[in-house]
Amino acid sequence: MRKLLTNNIGYKLISILSAFVLWLIVVNISDPTVTRTITGIPVVKVDEDVLTEQGKVFVVSQGSSATISVKGPRSLVDKLDEDDFIAEAPFGEMTNQNAVPIYVSHKNSKYDKSIEIIQKTRTMVLSIEDIKTKYLDIVVNFIGEPASGYSVGHTKLSKTFVKVSAPESIIDRIENAYVDVDVTKLKGNMESQVVIKYSDSQGEIVELDEDSKVTAETVVVNVVIYQMKEVPLSVSVAGTAANGYEYTGVELSSDTIFIEGENAYQIDSIVLPNDLVDISGARENVEVEVDISQYLPAGTRLVNDDSKMIKITAMVEGYITESYRLPVENIELRNLDDKYIAEFVDDDAEMSLVALNETHDAINISQMLGYIDLSGAKAGTREYNVVLELPEGVSLNGNVMVVLKISKIEETKEETKEEATTKNEETTEADEETTE
Repeated sequence: MRKLLTNNIGYKLISILSAFVLWLIVVNISDPTVTRTITGIPVVKVDEDVLTEQGKVFVVSQGSSATISVKGPRSLVDKLDEDDFIAEAPFGEMTNQNAVPIYVSHKNSKYDKSIEIIQKTRTMVLSIEDIKTKYLDIVVNFIGEPASGYSVGHTKLSKTFVKVSAPESIIDRIENAYVDVDVTKLKGNMESQVVIKYSDSQGEIVELDEDSKVTAETVVVNVVIYQMKEVPLSVSVAGTAANGYEYTGVELSSDTIFIEGENAYQIDSIVLPNDLVDISGARENVEVEVDISQYLPAGTRLVNDDSKMIKITAMVEGYITESYRLPVENIELRNLDDKYIAEFVDDDAEMSLVALNETHDAINISQMLGYIDLSGAKAGTREYNVVLELPEGVSLNGNVMVVLKISKIEETKEETKEEATTKNEETTEADEETTE
């Protein structure tokens, strides 16, 4: 037996080697070694709390998925895809350049020896930011207008501020927190739950990301709607103008205002205190500006706070003296003794009247009347005082004097006869001269 095994041993070894080589050739022909690229293997982030515990957040700039090449028998390689591999990035191994190494391995260890993994994507690159916090008051932004004659009274929020924690690039943009409340055509109170929004200094909306946290996402808003009312304003003044001047009235830059509130419809007018305007010794108009909101009744307020300043003008005007000519036909002669007759020497009488400019403009001389009391008057020619019936607001500067000629009625008759005789004689002489 031993001889049988050892005879021609060289040939036998050659035969065995040839058979092995032939087997290898057959295997490689039927199931050759191939290399194939596999992409899109999700990279799992490991130990992220290394950053989050430092109050930081990150964004993956590169390496969120991995690409590899696999080398092995075609029968195995052709069956593989991205789901057959695990890609991990351990944040604890991050470098100073914010790069985390990626390790790719087989999910099934049976391929460890038969399939070779050649990594194309070796690192995950991170963009790292600090987390910042802001506290923001929540502002109500009204959309639309209530129904005509109504206005927004006051609002109440279930929360008045919100705490926002977000990456630095986001938090630095946020300037305002607000809620939109639609009050279009409202006539009564409303309650609504609304979403809190955020905007930058230009009013552009800022969106929060998944790393952002807020203490509240919504708030409940209660809106009270008031009915508006227009009410008149009135005011009087204190003191007396200087001598020769008169207070003629008061003007307001706005003599009505719009108010609102629970008690607005009980208010018919608003009377301002008279100590707001003092004209004592004034020789010209007195102007004061007041904040009308200080004098509103309880439970009311101005609809538009921009209209709260009212200018009050107390008008003070000086008296003007002007001269006029009063026709004697407007002067009545009273109480003249029946024995006498009176005649005006002139056609009119000069008078000096004192009044405000507007009153002067309204004076109609043809309608102004006067009289002279001739009780006890005797014959002769002299000046008499005229008593005028003056319009309201007009006074007389000095006296109005006229010259009257008063004669006895008998003397008047005799004078008339003498005048008639003289006239007849003159007429006769003229006739005689004509005859000759």
